[in-house]
Amino acid sequence: MLLQTPLETVLMFLLIIVVVVLSLVSFPKG
Repeated sequence: MLLQTPLETVLMFLLIIVVVVLSLVSFPKG
């Protein structure tokens, strides 16, 4: 599965990072 443009790859990468960071930040706070 290849993305059409490098921009899409960057956006997907940033999206994954945001989701992971939000998950890690939410757990300690309950």
